Amino acid sequence: MNKDKLRKNIYYRVRLRPIPKRFKGSVELDPIDDEWIIEQVTDAGVTIKNMRTDHSKLLGFDHIHHYTSDPSRDFDGFKHGFLTLTVQLSLDGILVRVDPISLKNFIGA
Repeated sequence: MNKDKLRKNIYYRVRLRPIPKRFKGSVELDPIDDEWIIEQVTDAGVTIKNMRTDHSKLLGFDHIHHYTSDPSRDFDGFKHGFLTLTVQLSLDGILVRVDPISLKNFIGA
């Protein structure tokens, strides 16, 4: 993912694909398609924050495949879109885990 392009998306509201998994201990909960905010873009990566749960995570640039706009949701004065990730985020309590996605799952093969 291009750092300079992402720097232009600071404060954008994004939904993540794949949708993060949610756990309570070892029990997987139903997914929620939360809105996240792109808080910061540095040389280390992109910090995103879940606006409902307050979870925050630094993603490496190689964790983000691409950004896609969602102009139909730009009604509140903020830009909206999707981040398509090459990793699967999992929320468990206060933790946010990052796991790679197999290429087969990523391309839908």
